[in-house]
Amino acid sequence: MTSQVDPAEALRGSNRSIRGGGSIAQKSLVIAQAAMSLVLLSAAALLGQSLRNLEHQNFGFETDARYLERRHFELRAARSQDRKKIPEPAGRA
Repeated sequence: MTSQVDPAEALRGSNRSIRGGGSIAQKSLVIAQAAMSLVLLSAAALLGQSLRNLEHQNFGFETDARYLERRHFELRAARSQDRKKIPEPAGRA
């Protein structure tokens, strides 16, 4: 036998209790989550500051009128294609 629940009543929270708020475990988990969020936010801010410092650091040579070129090679695909082209030795079957 299943019980019927009115979705509107569930969304209103009419069956929630207001007493006490929550257990000590729940409160400590909320505090731990807030502390972890603060730690992660400050770590992200420090990382951003470090990257900004690296970007503006003087390395001792002129960087004006220089171009950066990045190449991305797919080594796995090249290696697998090279293997297909190399014939097997006569001694192997």
